[in-house]
Amino acid sequence: MDLEKTKKLCAEATAGPWRWEVRRNQHAVSLCGGTPRFDWSVMEFVRWGMGGAAPRFIRAFPDGLKILERADFFAVPIEGREHHAHWLQALSHPDANFIAEARTALPEAVARIEELERENATLLEAIEKIVRSTSDTPRESVVGAAVLAAARVAELRGMTAAVAITVSQPEDGE
Repeated sequence: MDLEKTKKLCAEATAGPWRWEVRRNQHAVSLCGGTPRFDWSVMEFVRWGMGGAAPRFIRAFPDGLKILERADFFAVPIEGREHHAHWLQALSHPDANFIAEARTALPEAVARIEELERENATLLEAIEKIVRSTSDTPRESVVGAAVLAAARVAELRGMTAAVAITVSQPEDGE
């Protein structure tokens, strides 16, 4: 994944969160961004020629049959705005929800990947220091350094860790 390209896409896209709205009296379905009452249309559908342009989504039946239904088939009242249900509803379909949620989930995923890459780099540095400092050191000291590295990992993750390692002494003849 090209994180810089993905970050640029996120930064340039319409502000989120996104949601689908169905306006039955206007025969319109829109993907909107921002907060209700002060939002922007991210995507709308318009008539092209004499045909319609409403999106359709798959409707699956228990027997395995799948058909395409116009988006308004999946319209549901918006929580807290039920009094507007006669003219404004939300679109509730897994594929439509995926498209809308991607606006929020993708920037969060990018941020988490960057966080993990930074943590990885820090851990690799710690491991390299341990290896360099223990190349000619007895086993007990290497294990002790590993305990310190584990404590550092816990610290980096913001956790309180109690690390207990019992170093077994080699038996006679080993």
